[in-house]
Amino acid sequence: MKILLADDMDIVREGIACEIKKVIPDAEIDDFSDGKYAWEAVQEKTYDLVFTDISMRVMHGPELAERIHSYAPEIPILFMTGESPLRIQEMGIQMERCIFKPVTAAKIREMLSELDSLLPFQIRKPVCETEQQAEQEKTQPVRKKGWFARLFR
Repeated sequence: MKILLADDMDIVREGIACEIKKVIPDAEIDDFSDGKYAWEAVQEKTYDLVFTDISMRVMHGPELAERIHSYAPEIPILFMTGESPLRIQEMGIQMERCIFKPVTAAKIREMLSELDSLLPFQIRKPVCETEQQAEQEKTQPVRKKGWFARLFR
């Protein structure tokens, strides 16, 4: 399973790659900092799925998607964004192809399960029913007894 990931923010790209691996553990992920490099990679290598940010430097996600679609229309393309749904509609992007940031394994799994008929691979099911709760708990701050009081000593 070969995945292309394009996002211009390094830390965001790394985080999304980790979330993708939770859903598709055997994925080979090539990540790029802009659409130009991602487009060059598509012309040199075959990908099963593309994740692209909408707003990037050099070449935006919609332009990258348009080029990929005309070059290899069989590759499913998913957009990741922090833009508002209204802005997405103004750009002419299908909402069902957007994952809103922050991107999590649960959001990726949900998106891929909706596109199941288009995908040439199996989606990894959650380890347990409370996986979503476990993911949310990871993002909660760890509070130690008396930590707040120590800030003002």
